[in-house]
Amino acid sequence: MMNTLCQQHRTRLLQRALRLGCPAADAEDAVQEVFRQLIHRHGWGRFLDLPPAHQHARLDLMLRHHLSNHRRDLLRAKRGGGHEFVPLHEADESRDIPWHLTPDIEMERACLRGTLAGALEKLRHQACPRDWSVLNAWINGSDSADSAHPRRSSGALRTALHRMKARLRALLLREAGLEMLAHYGIKV
Repeated sequence: MMNTLCQQHRTRLLQRALRLGCPAADAEDAVQEVFRQLIHRHGWGRFLDLPPAHQHARLDLMLRHHLSNHRRDLLRAKRGGGHEFVPLHEADESRDIPWHLTPDIEMERACLRGTLAGALEKLRHQACPRDWSVLNAWINGSDSADSAHPRRSSGALRTALHRMKARLRALLLREAGLEMLAHYGIKV
């Protein structure tokens, strides 16, 4: 029963994976993984009770999810490439290895830090020094920016801070958008 069901759906799933842009070997692996997940995670019992149209839809959904997750993992590994990995048996025991930080997370953090630094530098050049000092005090965690400008009312300080944060947000979105376009090779 299982073999006939696998053969019945295998060809259609292979064609679907190939249409989604997988090489033949990857498509075969993806189809096998879908059937493995179906057996181990979901069980055959409930699947066999479904009508054929629902079986097709269920397998298509599982295939798309698997391919999407696989592509995401490949992109993460690609972004984190170039880092040297230290095997645990060769690691210096006095040095604590940050297990929760992966190369892709570190690469994203470095990219975000660069984007934020660029946006802050542009904002510093665009803003008047008085407003910049208010935003800088807010960024650095000062409880109140009133100490920076005792002659300005608290409403004016809040307004200046709000406007500077809005400008910073717009610059961050622009910087991030330009980096995304550059990443995909689109020239502006």
